[in-house]
Amino acid sequence: MIDKDKSKNRVTKNENDIVIDPLESMKSNLGNIVEECIECYIEPGSQYTSELIEKHERFDGKQKNTSIQRSIDQRRKIKGLLIAKKKNVSKSNSDWIVKGSHGAKHLVTVNSEGEYLCDCEDFRHRHYICKHIHAVNAIESGLTLPSVHVLENRLKELRPHIKKCTQNWSAYNKAQKKEEELLYVILNKICSMIIEYPEAKRGRPTVPIKDAIFAMVCKVYSMKSGRRAAHNINLAYEKEYISRQVPPTTISDYMRMSDITPILTGLIELVSTPFIDIERVFAMDSSGFSTSTYESWYNFKYGMESKKHKWLKAHINVGVKTNIITAVKITNKDEPDQNKFEHLFKATLKNFQIDEQLADGAYCNREIFKLIDDSGAKPFIPFSDNSSSKPRGVWIWKEMYDLFQENKLEYLKHYDKRNNVETTFHMLKTKFNGTLKSRSENGQVNEILCKILCHNISVLIHEIYQLNVSVDNLFQAKKQNMPLMHVVHNNGIHVNYSCAQSY
Repeated sequence: MIDKDKSKNRVTKNENDIVIDPLESMKSNLGNIVEECIECYIEPGSQYTSELIEKHERFDGKQKNTSIQRSIDQRRKIKGLLIAKKKNVSKSNSDWIVKGSHGAKHLVTVNSEGEYLCDCEDFRHRHYICKHIHAVNAIESGLTLPSVHVLENRLKELRPHIKKCTQNWSAYNKAQKKEEELLYVILNKICSMIIEYPEAKRGRPTVPIKDAIFAMVCKVYSMKSGRRAAHNINLAYEKEYISRQVPPTTISDYMRMSDITPILTGLIELVSTPFIDIERVFAMDSSGFSTSTYESWYNFKYGMESKKHKWLKAHINVGVKTNIITAVKITNKDEPDQNKFEHLFKATLKNFQIDEQLADGAYCNREIFKLIDDSGAKPFIPFSDNSSSKPRGVWIWKEMYDLFQENKLEYLKHYDKRNNVETTFHMLKTKFNGTLKSRSENGQVNEILCKILCHNISVLIHEIYQLNVSVDNLFQAKKQNMPLMHVVHNNGIHVNYSCAQSY
């Protein structure tokens, strides 16, 4: 049993006295001084009572009930004491002018009901009692405030603990060192699931479709031209990942085929399937990939001719835990994001259970909310200023609108995960470049898909080392869904395919 003797500031344990560290005792006393100061200037009976705080902390009648919110309130109070201590408060007639920490001046007034009002953003938009009002009340109460040093130390103690993302550096280093080697292994496994039925014909045998796709992805992964990437493709041939060497011109021919697009899309979805039991929350967005092709336009204002890059837009749905891309669609730059939501959502729903679907305000409409709700998931999409709560038959719209308006902190806890889709685009463009080398439109589309396939395989390799799992049986459950293809040669190379499940 441990007993504390407050009068002597000592701790006794089993009759053996241990003197508390004087430095710790001093810190404790300083903390008590600050707490007493806070309690003193909001004591009941003063002009700014604790009852008033609890009643008007949120003007919509919602009282704060979480430890995080209480910590934020305490930090506001300490910041108000700091402003008052630094004498950044001046009286102007019946009002107060408070200089904030960034130099901006704010007007604090008292209305006819005795409530404090401030013109700062914190008070106007969030309806919280702000630090400027706390500073005014501290001045009016005439308290002797602690020193700036004591208040700043107390402010640091109240700073919320941010859980840092710890990296397993041992697993990360192994994954980085082995990434290219394992990429060939995984790429060989998924390409081997493409069952090809070549037609009997005369002439030189056609390059197998799985060898062509393997070579395409190797070229994009190396970020080299087709000729410079020949060394990587020869290594794959020596290790028997492909049955024959694929010339650079053949890679370019296959890259331009529109029939390759659904096959690459299917491979991207296939590589995401090992995360079925991990991912439940998904974020959707789009981003542009610049091309090396220019289109001319005329600036009529200045009468000058300028040039700008063409670019394509990649729409993706991403698992927020691992940044794995579960669905993708490539369109031109003018395609609205909303138009591709249903395709991406259903493609993800085909393989995953979706608990929450996140997206930015571009996807905010009732049809999308209804589609998400019908699947059993929750839509976390921010509402615009002119949105109304009228459901118009879509009741999930009103439910999420009320949550967005009345409990925005809770809403943002879910919505903040949407940032992971921005992280995914950053990973994709940083590692595999956001500029395309292909000239034709089909080639550019397939090049983006190859980049995304490389990204998914890289994420999978990282998680293999993080979770210490084998790649042997990762894709066996999806083998029956892969396309069945055959190659024909008729004035050029063409790919015809049929599949058990359309991608």
